[in-house]
Formats: sequence, structure tokens, C-alpha cells
Amino acid sequence: MHWTRRGRGAKKNTANVRKKRTPSYAPFRSAFEKRVSKKLDDTYVYEPKGITMHYTIAHRYNPDFVHPSCPEILLEVKGYFRDASEARKYVSVKKDNPGIELIFIFNNPDKKAHPNCRPRNDGTVMTLHEWCMKEGFLYYHERELPAEIIDGKYDMSWVNHERKKRGLPQREE
Repeated sequence: MHWTRRGRGAKKNTANVRKKRTPSYAPFRSAFEKRVSKKLDDTYVYEPKGITMHYTIAHRYNPDFVHPSCPEILLEVKGYFRDASEARKYVSVKKDNPGIELIFIFNNPDKKAHPNCRPRNDGTVMTLHEWCMKEGFLYYHERELPAEIIDGKYDMSWVNHERKKRGLPQREE
């Protein structure tokens, strides 16, 4: 048997490559769906327009730090979000728990929000601090933590003062 190496300019053998074609089960997503549709009465409608169901999957969230004097203010320490679903998790926590304030402490707030961030038209990507501002979260760089957080001497009035400084909406006290 003779082995040959394909060089940089070598062409691929396209003789045995199958062309993509419309599957025989179209418009269904699978051959199984097509088989079931043949068994059902003709009055059934496949994927009807206008009928969608919303659903929520219940999860639990454990914050990184909570000071006993103010349990409604949670601190989350993050280097970065592993993916977009992790970022969405914090938005859901905030939405489902309106009485809490979630404050992020980042290693580097100018870091890309998560590895799969799509570039904008100008080539830049969303950073952690941009994400926080967009979603309405307070955040701090680990080197610039306020004394109130370090000493645990904060409450919702302090949070509202910080939110006002950053142009974020006020929270109920």
C-alpha cells in the first residue's frame, strides 16, 4: 500500500463526498415524527403557529459571601462567567428575588464577560463591567473594595447611594 501526504496546495478528493439534500422526512424534524404523523388523524396540526409554552426550571443559588448584619445583600466573587448561561443565572436570581441586592467583586472588570461573547460590529466584546451596568448590578474591582464592604458596615441606604453614583435605579429599603 502506498501512502501519500497531502501538501498545502493539494486538492481534496471530492468524488466520494455526498451533497447535502433535503431530508426525506421534511417538513418534520425526524423520520420518527413523520411516521407518527402518518398514524395520527388528519386534523392534527404539526408545530402550529401561535402556540408556545413558557416554562421555568427551578435551580438553587448559594452566594459566595453574606454578612450576618445585612443578609439581603449578597456578594459574588467572580473571575469571569464560564458561559452565557452562568450570566443569565444571576439575572434570574435578581428577578426571582426582588428583595436582595447582588454585588459582584471582580478580579478584572475589564475582562471579556464570557469566552463565547460575540464581537460587536466594531470588533469589541462585552466586558464584565458593561454586563453589570446593562443588567443593573453593582460591582467592584477587588483592589477597589469600599471600606463599607470590607468592614461589613453597609445597608440598603448605602447600596442606594452607590447605585445612584453609578446611574442605576434605586432599590426599596
